[in-house]
Amino acid sequence: MSGERNFKGTITVFLTLSLTIVISLIAAVIASARDRSMRMRCETAMDLGLLSVFGEYNRELLSQFDLYFIDSAYGGQNGSSYYTAERLKDYMQYNLNPAKGQILPFSRDLFALKADDVDVKMESLATDSGMRVYKRQAIRYVKDRFGMSVIEGMKKTEKEYKQYRIDEFDPDAERQKELDKMERAGTPEDEEGNPVEVENPVKKIDDQREGVIEFLLGEVEVSEKGIDTSSLASNRNLRSGDGIVANTEDLDSVVNNLLFDFYLLDKFQCYTNDLGKKSIDYELEYIINGKDNDRKNLSLVVSAIQAVRYGANAMHALQSEMLKPQAEGAAAVVSAVLLSPELEEPLTNIILFAWSFAETCVDVKTLLKGGKVPIMKDDETWVLKSLPMALAYKSHLDEGTSVEKGISYESYLMLFLMLEGSEKKLKRSVDLIECVLRNSPGNESFRMDNCIEFLEVEARVRSRFGREYEIDRYFGYADMPKRDF
Repeated sequence: MSGERNFKGTITVFLTLSLTIVISLIAAVIASARDRSMRMRCETAMDLGLLSVFGEYNRELLSQFDLYFIDSAYGGQNGSSYYTAERLKDYMQYNLNPAKGQILPFSRDLFALKADDVDVKMESLATDSGMRVYKRQAIRYVKDRFGMSVIEGMKKTEKEYKQYRIDEFDPDAERQKELDKMERAGTPEDEEGNPVEVENPVKKIDDQREGVIEFLLGEVEVSEKGIDTSSLASNRNLRSGDGIVANTEDLDSVVNNLLFDFYLLDKFQCYTNDLGKKSIDYELEYIINGKDNDRKNLSLVVSAIQAVRYGANAMHALQSEMLKPQAEGAAAVVSAVLLSPELEEPLTNIILFAWSFAETCVDVKTLLKGGKVPIMKDDETWVLKSLPMALAYKSHLDEGTSVEKGISYESYLMLFLMLEGSEKKLKRSVDLIECVLRNSPGNESFRMDNCIEFLEVEARVRSRFGREYEIDRYFGYADMPKRDF
């Protein structure tokens, strides 16, 4: 039996070696699972932290202007993405360790993760790319709430205005031509050869042309409020970010410019539409003219409306079957007295121009009262139907009638906005947003260039078990397509 071998303990050794391999495999699986769990925990903490950070949008900015932005100054004077990163870091700490700040005996964190650092790699501010980040949000607000149909009404008004080619008619230049005709006709002389002064039947109206804007403003209540523009966005160096992110449309297209103009009309008040904003009273007038007080801005708008209405009224008066015969009669009397029939035609037209000017003053007063005036009048809608009424037009200013098919004061503002440059509208509207927000509690130092729409951040998370993770995420209020930046 000496040739027999002893195999005692073989199975034990085999099982020991096998269990070592199995235990190593299990340990590796557990380590891998814990590593994956840690990474998932880090990513979840980052995602939840970003949602919390972007949930801190400025409430007043949303309430007043329907804009979503994070104020990176958080009520202070100086904004910085550093403050936002620190808030994200703090939110991540709570998400990584929900028991932070609490005393829980016998508790143990199996991951022991801690956010060591959070860096902002990219930020997009409201005023970036020539303030087009803000413009994009404004346009999307109009699309979401009103749809594209709003521009149809704007186009219709613009088309109706342009079809009469009022801009191509200069009543002052045409009036001067008639005055030149009278001058070329020479000065009439009496039987003894002495010069006779030509009496202008509408001299009273012509003498009141100067200062008519101040007169009209004196007929209504005008705000005397003003703003200090030196500290506003249009007059200071702006903090800059990384520009507009993932923009897929031409924000300066005709359609988008019309949508932005509608946003301005919807969100900013004017003389006839008080929205209760705590800034200057005539915001749309400021956007159009950019002066630092209400009276100046209103005066310039009224002057522009007066110029448009004067041209339209003169175009009608020169061919009116109701007005022209009356003017011809008055001119015929004067020319007959002077024995100068050649003066009849130019004097007729001069009377019609003066009559148109008087009618324009009535129109302006009607618009300032909130009424509507036809773009091009006819004899039926003409208010000063007789020459004596025109001569006494100041006593008839309140007799203007509002018509359904006419356009309002706000419609004229819309036309002026459509003619104004996009850059000025953007800057001046941002000025007003800052003014309004600074008059609200907690926003006394509000600046639009502190407002963040988009962030790309990188966080470094460390575990006390020796593992480190880098998490990269981006998030924004705008719709973000697949990563292409």
